[in-house]
Amino acid sequence: MNTNVRARVFVGVFGLLMLAIIMVLPVPAALAAAFHCPSDGTPPPGSTVNGGLDVDGLCLVADITVNGGITVESGGHLQLQSSTVN
Repeated sequence: MNTNVRARVFVGVFGLLMLAIIMVLPVPAALAAAFHCPSDGTPPPGSTVNGGLDVDGLCLVADITVNGGITVESGGHLQLQSSTVN
């Protein structure tokens, strides 16, 4: 094998390895998409919402855990009962 062919093979294998590593890495919670209430539905009691809760209308929830905080948009209204927000 000449040097050019070896270099191309190395670059190809290295590129595929990097792509595989990137695809396997977990997405941090801060970068995960927020759950939109009520647009995406209303989280049922006992559920956990990861990536945050974005309130874009009337959102009535009870007994949920929210990881990633809560944002209430203009025109949004949140009623939160017996829940935990991280």
